[in-house]
Amino acid sequence: MKCGIITLSEYTDYTDNFDLLSDVDSYTTPFDTGISLAELIAGYTGYTIPDAATIIRIKSNTPNCSNYIDISLPGPTPTPTPTPTPTTPGTLWSIFPDPYSTYNAACGATDVPDTDVWLAPGLLVPATDEYVYTNSILTTTWVGGTDEYFRMERLSDNEIFAVEIGADGIIYSYTQCSTLPSPTPTRTTTPAASPVATPSVTPTRTPTRTPSVTPTITPTVTPSTSVPLTNIYVTVAGPVLYNITEVRVDGVLLAGLTIPVTPGDSFGGTTTQTGNLDIVVKHSGTSSGSDSMTVQGDAYYDCQDDPGPTTTFTNVPINGSDVFIFLDEIGC
Repeated sequence: MKCGIITLSEYTDYTDNFDLLSDVDSYTTPFDTGISLAELIAGYTGYTIPDAATIIRIKSNTPNCSNYIDISLPGPTPTPTPTPTPTTPGTLWSIFPDPYSTYNAACGATDVPDTDVWLAPGLLVPATDEYVYTNSILTTTWVGGTDEYFRMERLSDNEIFAVEIGADGIIYSYTQCSTLPSPTPTRTTTPAASPVATPSVTPTRTPTRTPSVTPTITPTVTPSTSVPLTNIYVTVAGPVLYNITEVRVDGVLLAGLTIPVTPGDSFGGTTTQTGNLDIVVKHSGTSSGSDSMTVQGDAYYDCQDDPGPTTTFTNVPINGSDVFIFLDEIGC
């Protein structure tokens, strides 16, 4: 059975006491009876309409009128078949599941990323505020933590990144490991040994005198003192908005440095100065409020938060050992 509202819009006076019949049994047996004219004019709700009925006959049973009217029922509304929306899969990466405490530690490790993760479709760099997912349809996120850095591998070219991932899977920062400077071993120069000259003795033979010995004077050889060459590497990591525009060592511009050093760059220069000297770094750009600048060298480490346009590091040992300058988004 089905239900519907049946309304009579055409009628004559003195008609009443209606029966409802259907084409299911050729209008033989009423499926509803005793319905008043007022009910049909207002809209009568029938609950026993046969399922297969397509026409309802409204028939009056009054002595003055036994006429009827047929009403066609609307057919069922077809249910539209939903068209599946194609889902673009995420970009497949690999990750080593154990975190590191700094991006330097993550980049310096040798652990091989061996767990599949996904980034947004077409994302070839783990950008800040994007998410790391554990499935290709991007519905569940990787669980990181506070100050946790992970080794991630871009499978298209096997490039390694150190990616800081929060507990909700969001990317806070990233560093492309190939842009970090590789420590260069200091070349040790062994001074050449000075030959020891043996004085030659030239005897003079005289028939009437005792031979005398005349020594040959050996000149003093003073070994040359070589000035050590110190390599200074400058790196701007991650999405920092600074550009390093000048580096001076004890007031002298760092030789060979490519200027400016922009985000993602890592360049090096050299100096022949020695001693505990001041390094002054100038930079331009805007700060996100959590940037820091670090100088690290032989038994020396200094980190300064929120560096201004000019940052000074004092008493840095310049003695031939490599010195590294980092401008990063992570605070000290």
